[in-house]
Amino acid sequence: MKPEDKGDWVENTLTSESDVKADPTADTKTLAVSSQSMLEQKEGPGSPRKIPLSSKLTVFGRSTNCTVQLHSSEISRAHMMIKKEEGRFICQDLESYNGVHLNGIRIHSAELRNGDTIQIGNVVFIFRLHG
Repeated sequence: MKPEDKGDWVENTLTSESDVKADPTADTKTLAVSSQSMLEQKEGPGSPRKIPLSSKLTVFGRSTNCTVQLHSSEISRAHMMIKKEEGRFICQDLESYNGVHLNGIRIHSAELRNGDTIQIGNVVFIFRLHG
């Protein structure tokens, strides 16, 4: 899939998921976070902020259809997603141009552990596991 095709994928895929909607508060510095797993954004546009991972699926990218919109030219329209499966969190690259780096290593898909560093483009997150 070419980077320019990502917008179609986001529109066609995300709108079919009932629990995944564009987050209108994603541009705020800090989202309301209780004792749940989250990503702490440490670097990049919009940082610092905390992003709760309360849905089964959280999609990150430039598109307004993403759960978390990131305003950076280094980010694909639909760059990565984090899936919650049976208490585990799986980070997956959505065939982005610049890739997803977990603890400095480019990945396609990997299970997240508390304290992991995720980098997409110029945006850096720390994964915090609660529960």
